[in-house]
Amino acid sequence: MHKTSQHEVYLCLHKKPVARIFMKHLALLALLFAATHVQADCFYPLYSDGKAACERREFKAALKYLEAARSCPDKPRYTDLEDWIARARSGRDERNAWNRALESDNQETWQLFLSHFPDGYYRTHAEELRTKRKMMLNKSLVQQTSIGAVNWTQDVVEATGEVGINLKKWPDEAQAIQMATRSAEVVARANLLEAIAGIQVRRETSVRDLMTESDEVHTYISGIVRSAGIFGNPRIGKEAVIVVMRVPLYGPGGVASVVLSPEPGPYADTTETDPEPIEWTLVLPSGTVPPFTLFPVFADAQGNVLLDGSVPAGAAEVPLARWYRSWPSEFIPGKHVFETTLDSQSRLVLPDTALPVFRQWQDMRRSGKGVLPVRVVLR
Repeated sequence: MHKTSQHEVYLCLHKKPVARIFMKHLALLALLFAATHVQADCFYPLYSDGKAACERREFKAALKYLEAARSCPDKPRYTDLEDWIARARSGRDERNAWNRALESDNQETWQLFLSHFPDGYYRTHAEELRTKRKMMLNKSLVQQTSIGAVNWTQDVVEATGEVGINLKKWPDEAQAIQMATRSAEVVARANLLEAIAGIQVRRETSVRDLMTESDEVHTYISGIVRSAGIFGNPRIGKEAVIVVMRVPLYGPGGVASVVLSPEPGPYADTTETDPEPIEWTLVLPSGTVPPFTLFPVFADAQGNVLLDGSVPAGAAEVPLARWYRSWPSEFIPGKHVFETTLDSQSRLVLPDTALPVFRQWQDMRRSGKGVLPVRVVLR
């Protein structure tokens, strides 16, 4: 007798309509089960990972997980997913604003930061830095010249133009004041160009040297001066109009960016963790004559150069050092304060105790995370 093989039974079943329908339903059930299993594992793992990353303040990762969870088929109808996404975005935006404030480190930026994030993660620290900055600004170190001044605390160079009001040539007083103001602007720009030219880039060179050597530098400096704006309102007296013009030392459109032009540092949210800003202060002894250069040089006690300010990327964007003045007996606040000196080459000599802090600060600066310039205080 012929025995039916398993293969023949399979073919026989598939020839029958009922059997074919049964097999199709079985396949659909298998696919439905697999899809349901995948869907059940979509939302909650992403949601949980996103929440955990947000709580660790790893906002990039948090947004990646949480935004992916939006499109999961098994997303519940009622969930606080959007609240967590908003929280991660707010944290990311606050961190970016914090890094920008650290780079600028001026009263206006700190005030703007606090107005945008009055109850944020950095509020207490931002208020402390704003207070310290305000105290320091009250004792700005200003290098006066015959035709202008360099404020090394506020990182600006300024010049004044003064022109008499000529009522004989322009009997109409309003017209005479207008013409005097225009002429004062021209004088201020000429004085500003002269003041910038005299700024020391390094101990051995000045901006004037670079302008003489390079037509490109000369062109860029002239362009900065032409685009300089009036600081405050023109002071109109009975006989003359006085105009003050300012140019930043650092940052976009600043003197440093023209004379050095390094590759820009990655001043953005490039890290998943919040670095603690490295704040430290070097205190020079009474009677020290500061070098007042755009790019300071740091050396150790053995005379080895630790950092030439003209070398690292980003030096033209953010100053390495800010100069301040204090009374001889005044207490200098701060977490890391070190006594220092200038050597025969006007380099800032770091004591051995300052080297660990210096290396942390230098590493953070190289990574582009944004750090405050070192405060150099003259007694």
